[in-house]
Amino acid sequence: MSDKMTVRETQLINFPAMMEEAKVLIASGFLPVAIKTPAQAVAIILAGRELGIPTMQALRQINVIQGKPTMAAELMLALAYQRIPNFRYAVIKSTTEECVCQFERPGHKPYQHRFTMADAKSLGLASKDNWRKQPATMLRWRCVSSGLRLVAPDAIAGVYTPEEIIPNAKVNFETGVVDQPEQSPQVLITMPERLPPEKPAVDKVEVELITATDRKHLFATANESGVSDDTLHEHLKGVYKIDSSKLIRKAWFKGVLEWTKAGGQNIEG
Repeated sequence: MSDKMTVRETQLINFPAMMEEAKVLIASGFLPVAIKTPAQAVAIILAGRELGIPTMQALRQINVIQGKPTMAAELMLALAYQRIPNFRYAVIKSTTEECVCQFERPGHKPYQHRFTMADAKSLGLASKDNWRKQPATMLRWRCVSSGLRLVAPDAIAGVYTPEEIIPNAKVNFETGVVDQPEQSPQVLITMPERLPPEKPAVDKVEVELITATDRKHLFATANESGVSDDTLHEHLKGVYKIDSSKLIRKAWFKGVLEWTKAGGQNIEG
């Protein structure tokens, strides 16, 4: 099989095991306060997998609101850069009254998207707390998210920002990341703690795995950094719950490679 060939493998997901892992993560106290139950954590992890977002990043930056996965406009923009080669974005104009952004992707003409305070007023947003305090920032992120849904729907899978679902969602004005969305009966995820008896405990999803070339590069890097094959396999089994380097997902590869470059040391901040 060619090293350039995309490798896809159907893997089984064990929901009971995921629920147990979610309980440990919640008990750690390191997850966003909006995630209160293992079922909520699992729902977010699965939503992240569908979008190709690693587990911890999904738990930090995806919020399920009214049954819909949402993410910060900053993460949408990152996905566009990651998934569309030579994608470009620029802010043409940004004031308290309007924002104009330009998006470019190969094979398409540059597109300028505009979002104004008049648009915000027509949607009933202008009177909200976030919009009164930081109008220019809110206009900019709204322009980015709505523009990306037109230019790069394949990269962001048509998701919305939290404040597009709930205008009063609390947003970090500097980064666009949601600190803590409003909590209400409509916001909370209603996924049951236990699966109904009539539903199977195992489902199937497709994930993209690293290539033979990626594995060769990984082991070469590990060897240069003094990380033995046994140590590498123990790390994969302990952290990623896999028994072979052939099962490393594309979304994990960067983290595993950085770990080997650090000589097998924990490099998390």
